[in-house]
Amino acid sequence: MSFKEVTVLRKSLKLKEAYEMASEDLLLDPTDVWSKRAMAWVLYAFMKENSTVENYESFVLYFNELIALELPSDEEIVFSSVGFQIGSIVFALSKQEGNTEPKIVALFELLKLLAIPVKTDSYSFVFKAFHKGFKDTVHYLDFVDWWGLENFRDEDYNMDEINGKQIISVVEQTYIAYSKRLVLTKPILFSGILVIPIGGTVSLDTDRIQSFFPYLDSIINIHPEYQYPLYFKAKLMLAIGDRANLLTVFIPFAKTKRNDFWVWDVMSEIFDEKDDNKLACLCKALSLKAKDDFLIKVRTRIIPLLVAKEMFAEAKFELDSVIEQRLKNQWKIPQNLVALQETDWYKSAATLNNNKALYKTYKII
Repeated sequence: MSFKEVTVLRKSLKLKEAYEMASEDLLLDPTDVWSKRAMAWVLYAFMKENSTVENYESFVLYFNELIALELPSDEEIVFSSVGFQIGSIVFALSKQEGNTEPKIVALFELLKLLAIPVKTDSYSFVFKAFHKGFKDTVHYLDFVDWWGLENFRDEDYNMDEINGKQIISVVEQTYIAYSKRLVLTKPILFSGILVIPIGGTVSLDTDRIQSFFPYLDSIINIHPEYQYPLYFKAKLMLAIGDRANLLTVFIPFAKTKRNDFWVWDVMSEIFDEKDDNKLACLCKALSLKAKDDFLIKVRTRIIPLLVAKEMFAEAKFELDSVIEQRLKNQWKIPQNLVALQETDWYKSAATLNNNKALYKTYKII
């Protein structure tokens, strides 16, 4: 057995010679753990050398060879070292233009066969890489479930700093991304904050949502400084139709963000169409300072509520505001809004300069 000789060659960067010697040892005794270990370190060196986008195919080739060794799970140093190289190439792929998703998926399939020890620097590094690569894809939930939310290290719960700017912890980022994928909607950027828009649900994994609630409850209780888990718990409860305790969950979050229009927009979803609280929430949203572009959806949602109350002048003001803003931005005007301009109530309604009186009249009960 030539473990020492293979090690010397590897450390001398004579990887081809080291590989050939390790291969010969494995042919003599494919079950010898020392021979496997020697080859594993050689393959690790090759992976490190090829952990670039350009050398992806070579990286995968050596990765497959490493898996084929069937090393025992207690080879933690090898696995941890390999984990850093996997994370490096996934990060690199995530920065590339074009569709690199299939390549990242292929690496994930191999990763699942590797026993990287949990709650280690390597395991967290791998998570951060795939979090970046998968967070906007259908693979995100499967990856997080495999990795395990319980496997974050203590330091993963702390805020990070990038280029001198503090950002929320990777844990809170994960809970946000996981929640968004559970309702499968496209996030919208409002004032630098990613917010789930109203509607747009493609499908709903109710069982997965129910399994996620205990994790959300735990993070809410242990880390009350996190702002968004409460918000997303409310969104998920709304998505599955669990309105019984929805206000109790959402109000603590709303209090911290009460000056943000979209908080009231979301709260309005809790109430039925005939409940004045729904109208009050939308009025509150429209009374707050925000760019006109951002208020288009709120104005659109309030119009039918006003028409139902025969508040035609107020409804006309909101409709005109929506159309004016869409024209200003050269956005398409939906046919249903065009049709509203042809209705009798619209044509006979008075023209208002603003709706400030309306916004002050309806207050949340």
